[in-house]
This record gives sequence, structure tokens and C-alpha cells, in this order.
Amino acid sequence: MGLNNASEGTLLLGAVDHAKYEEPLQKVRMVDMFLGGPSSVLILFDGFLGNGFNSDVNIPIEITMEYTGLSFPYGSIDGILEYLEVENDNFGNYLVQCNLLNLTELISFYFSGVEIQVPVRNLVSQVSSGFCVLSIIEGPGLAYIGDDILQSAYFVVDLNNKEVALAQAKNSSNENIEDIISTIPLALEAPLYSYTNVAKKYSYETSEWFTSLYKVPHRPKYSTNTGSRSVDWGNTTYRLEFSTSSDYYGYWASRNGGEQGKGIGSGLSTLALLFIQILSTLL
Repeated sequence: MGLNNASEGTLLLGAVDHAKYEEPLQKVRMVDMFLGGPSSVLILFDGFLGNGFNSDVNIPIEITMEYTGLSFPYGSIDGILEYLEVENDNFGNYLVQCNLLNLTELISFYFSGVEIQVPVRNLVSQVSSGFCVLSIIEGPGLAYIGDDILQSAYFVVDLNNKEVALAQAKNSSNENIEDIISTIPLALEAPLYSYTNVAKKYSYETSEWFTSLYKVPHRPKYSTNTGSRSVDWGNTTYRLEFSTSSDYYGYWASRNGGEQGKGIGSGLSTLALLFIQILSTLL
């Protein structure tokens, strides 16, 4: 899936596979937004850009494989919701037209100046016959990105130096693996590498989120992508399927006689084109 329709991913420990990403590989600094110390892999999220819409967010965001979707603060994704003509079902779900599954448009997500392009259809899942939902939610507390974003990105997590390197994922059968000795090899500093100011910190007490606000300097500006905002799917199209005999709903892609799927169901999830390397002295 991702930009290359890959159907699987790879997890490396203490190494980087340079054949699995589009250069450059750029590193950002992890941030601490929890009162009482860090507990997650958090980096700064600048915002997103699409055809006719953009959002300047500037918030810390958690990288997680626990969830497939994304969560953002209330009001921060209005541009996406309006552009995709989303309808709220009053249960926190955003309903969209299922023809978005064949949309070729891309949305750019920016992390400290690093751009990751994500196909719109990677953010859409079928939940019933003829109905689809956006895999983005809004809510209080910590923002996070899950598999639906990670499948388009190559991530390297360096816990020792508190750095995360990012690049656009590339579907390749080749390997060029290099061990991580002291720092992430070939990783350049991102445009906003030195900017780690957090205006809001969270604490979780008695089943509720509490926030503390801080005055921070304005984030520096940088140029965003002005090139093509579409992807060639190579004649891959999706047909919708809905099973009334189970709690699984999905859609399936057909290309050159092969199939790949994505859906929602008990114990079922799709993790495609995720490359994440972890460096820790605990290993």
C-alpha cells in the first residue's frame, strides 16, 4: 500500500535499511510533553497540506503502532473534513463517500519540516455496505498517528539520543542495511531540528486529561511542497465488500490477478509499508 501498493513491512532493531526509503532521511528531536517525564515517542507535528486546503497545527504528536488511525485536537482538521465533504454520525465517526478509495490525491503531513505524503484512500475504511469512514478522529488529550500514516513513511527511532529520523517509504526488494553505532547513519537534521518548544503539556489523573500551558517563541517558517499532489496507482482499483455474517468489513484491491485488502474487524488490522528501527541500550 502506501505510495507503492506494498502489502507488508519490515521491522529492524539497531539498524537502518537505506534501500527502503526515498532520500533524504531527516532526523527530528523528540519532545517531552508529559508532566512527570516522557513516556512515549513524541515529535512535533507542523500541519498538513492538500489540494485547496492546509492547516498550521504545531503540536506534539505520538508515533504509535497501537492504533491504525489518527487523532488530533478539536478544530485542527477542519480543512480536511470540509474538502472531503465529511458527515458526522454523532458517534464521533466521520462518514465519507466510498469513491474516495479510488482517489489519486495525496495529503502532505509535516513533522519539523519533514514532508510525508499519504494517499487519501489510506485514510478511508469501509464500515458497512456503501458507507465508509475517515480514520481520523478529534478529541482531547494526546494527538497520535498510527498505521494509516506509518505505512507511507520510513521511521527510525533512536531512544539513546532522543531522535526520530523520517523519510518517504520506498517499496524495494533490495537491501542496504547499516548498523546504528552512535547516531542514525546518513540522517540529516530536519529544517526545524532545533525547535522543540512545547506550548502544552499533559497529565492524566483520575481518568481525566489535564493540561498546562506555556508561552513559547513562534515556530520558524519553511517552504512546503508545491509539486504534484497525486499518485499513479498502476491500474489498481477497489471493489467494496460487506459481510453480514461477521463483524468484518473491508474493501479489496484487484491488480494483475492479485488481491490485497484493508478493513475493520475483531482482531484484524492492516500494517503495510511500515519500517521502524529502534536503537536502545536495553536490547
